[in-house]
Amino acid sequence: MKKNCIRIITMAGLFLLAACPTPNDSTPTAVAFESATQTGGSSGTADSTSLTLTFSVDPTTLAADNITLSGATKGALTGTGTTRTLAISDITVANGETVSVAIAHPTGFTISGSPKTAVVYTDTTIPPTA
Repeated sequence: MKKNCIRIITMAGLFLLAACPTPNDSTPTAVAFESATQTGGSSGTADSTSLTLTFSVDPTTLAADNITLSGATKGALTGTGTTRTLAISDITVANGETVSVAIAHPTGFTISGSPKTAVVYTDTTIPPTA
């Protein structure tokens, strides 16, 4: 937590105010990428529609551009705080297989625990023919 302070310096009866030096704000905040879990899918009957990404600390500058997804197409990244939702589509792995989620360091943060894998589901039912 930062503290504000002001130093009062006296010189020959004059009062001068000087701000305290600020700490080095360029040190990135460490964040652990804790998990990636599919949502919206059901084995064999419904495609997974998104991944829930969980972090130890809110990576406020995280954007979809920081994420690489293998095994599906990534969509929009939504949410705030320590839980984000990444939309997915066009799953290319088999039902019950895993996709890989890798996260590059967003501005001001270092991410550990990347990549993660998540089991995803696809609809394997055969549509009826007319």
